[in-house]
Amino acid sequence: MASNRRFVVGVDIGGTFTDTVIVDDTGQLFESKVLSTPKDFSRGFIDSLTEGASKVGLSIADLLKRTELIKHGLTVVSNAVVTRSGAQVGLITTKGHEDTIFIKYR
Repeated sequence: MASNRRFVVGVDIGGTFTDTVIVDDTGQLFESKVLSTPKDFSRGFIDSLTEGASKVGLSIADLLKRTELIKHGLTVVSNAVVTRSGAQVGLITTKGHEDTIFIKYR
């Protein structure tokens, strides 16, 4: 494999699987899927990148050195918002910016 290839990477963490898609500068597509790791979602993120890098024929370090852009999706967060199963959180804003983020639950 050419040592000067550049990559764009997308990683989506879902409740069951973490998916990675890697596209090189010729348009070749590589995909990986690993189990998500709910106790530490970063572990599944790295595992998926590592598997994707191996499919490209590189170590994760070499893949990341040649990566121009990483897009990160969080389906697991969308699911938590929709099911309202996430932790209760608060938002502190400065005066005059109270409506910057307005979410109404009833």
